[in-house]
Amino acid sequence: MKKLFPLIFLILLLGSYQLLLQLPYDFYQEALTHGVKSDFLELRKLPPSYYKGGRYVFSKMEGLASEEERLWERLHFDNFLMPFPIKHPQFMVVPKIEREAGEYSFGFKILNYKKEELNTVSIKADQEFSLDFQEHKIFQLPLFKKRITMNGLSGPWIDLFLRDYSKNRYPAPELGKIWNPFEIPMVHMVYDLFILKSRERFFPTDMTSISYWEEKDFGIAEVVDQETKEDRPKLFREEYIFVLNENRVYRIHLRTRLEDFSAERYRQKFLKSLSYKAGHEDSSISLYSSYKKLDYSDKMSPTGLTYLYAGLSHKKKSRQFLREMIQFLERGKNDRVYLEPLYKYAYEIFGSSFSNEMKNLKESQSEKLQRKILEEAEAESIKLKREEFVDQQDSFISDEAKINFYLQKAKDSGEDTSANKNSVIMD
Repeated sequence: MKKLFPLIFLILLLGSYQLLLQLPYDFYQEALTHGVKSDFLELRKLPPSYYKGGRYVFSKMEGLASEEERLWERLHFDNFLMPFPIKHPQFMVVPKIEREAGEYSFGFKILNYKKEELNTVSIKADQEFSLDFQEHKIFQLPLFKKRITMNGLSGPWIDLFLRDYSKNRYPAPELGKIWNPFEIPMVHMVYDLFILKSRERFFPTDMTSISYWEEKDFGIAEVVDQETKEDRPKLFREEYIFVLNENRVYRIHLRTRLEDFSAERYRQKFLKSLSYKAGHEDSSISLYSSYKKLDYSDKMSPTGLTYLYAGLSHKKKSRQFLREMIQFLERGKNDRVYLEPLYKYAYEIFGSSFSNEMKNLKESQSEKLQRKILEEAEAESIKLKREEFVDQQDSFISDEAKINFYLQKAKDSGEDTSANKNSVIMD
C-alpha cells in the first residue's frame, strides 16, 4: 500500500496542475458568458450584439453620382465637414438643438416638402479614447499592458468594431492536451477582455450591431429606433458614427426614414462625404463670408439660414450673432419651422427669443426690463437730437452754413453711409 502513495500523490499533483492550467480558460469563458466581478476585473454580462463585430459594407445607391453638385455644399458644422442640400427642391434643413447633461448640442433635421422627417443628424458629446483602465488591475500588469498598447490607439480602435467574439476564440483544451503554461494564450485573452470592456464603455446599451468602415476609418453602430422603444411601428433606421481624432472619439447620431428613396439618398450622401475637421470660434468667419456672397433674397431664405446656422455651431454662446440671425431671418418671412428651434434656444440661454415680432417675443422679466431701459434711452436720445436740430435750424445765417454744419456733423460722428444695413453683425 505504501508503494501506491507516491503514485497517488503524482496523479493528484498532475491533476491539480491540469486544473490550474484550466483556470485561465474558465475565467475567460466566465467573463464572456456571464460577466465577472473581482479585484482584477469587473465586466458585466453584455448583450449579444456587443460580442459580434465585422466589416462595414457600403452599398452605393444608384443615381447619387449623377445628381447636380450645385444643389449640395460641404459645410464646416461643429467638428465635421458634412453635406448640406443648398437650394435642393426635395429637402428642407431645419435646426435641431438639444440639451443633454446640461450641455447643448447642435444638429439638424432634413424634411421633405410636406415637412415630414426624412433624416435627423445629432452631434453627441465627444469622449476620451484611452488605453488606461486604472480601476482594473489586470490591464495594468506589464505583460498585458504591453499587448494593449503595442499598436497605439489605432489597433484597439479598429478591434473595437471589427473583432468578433460571438464564438469562443479560445475554448479550453481537453485534459492532458496542454502541459506547458506558456502555450496558454493569456495575453490575447486579456486583450479580448480589454476590447469588450471598451465596448461596454463606449457603446449605447440599445446597440444591435457594430462594424468597422475601413475606407473612412469610421465605426458604425446601429441601435434600436425610438419608435420601437415606444412600442410603435418601426419607421427609422438609427445609427451612430464614431470618428477617432488623436485621443478623442466624436459621435454622430443619424436617423433615416425607412423605405424612402430621398431619405436613403441623403444618408448615403452624408456617410460618403462626412469627415472630421476641428471646429473653433474662428471657423464661423469663412461661413459668414460665404453667406455674404449670397444674393439678398437668398440671405433671408432657408439657404441663408443654413450658412448662418453652421456658423452658429461654432459660436453657440454668441448673444449678438444669435439675435441678429433671428431678426434678419424674420425679415425674410421664413416659416416658423426654421425659427422655432432658434427662439427656444435663445430663450433658454439668454432669457429672450430675440424676436422683433411681438407674437413671437418671449422674454424673462430681467430681459424685458433691460429692453425697456434701452428703448427709453434710445427714445430719449432721438428726442434730444430733434431738439438740437430745431435749435440749430434757427441759428443758421444761410443755407450754405446749414449744409456745412450737417456735413461736418456726419464726418465727426464717423457715420458711413455706404454701410450695408442688410448684413448680420458678427461679434
